Amino acid sequence: MSILTIFIMASDARLALARSGWAIISPRTVGTICHGPQVPAIYGLLRGRTTAAFPPLKGDMENAGATVVDEPDCVDRNMVSC
Repeated sequence: MSILTIFIMASDARLALARSGWAIISPRTVGTICHGPQVPAIYGLLRGRTTAAFPPLKGDMENAGATVVDEPDCVDRNMVSC
């Protein structure tokens, strides 16, 4: 897990940061790489989404309500994952 991911997961502002990018009405495009989907998954922001993630995270992502694809990249609305 990267230092940045650990910092974001431990930050007091993490929920606001995650929600600001993942809001359905947000025009922003957000991206996740490798373990990145863990942050929005913690807050249930992947429920009903399709994502690519590091293979060992598949169970966690599915438990968070996401559909995991085994592809190099995935686009779901305003989220790009790889």
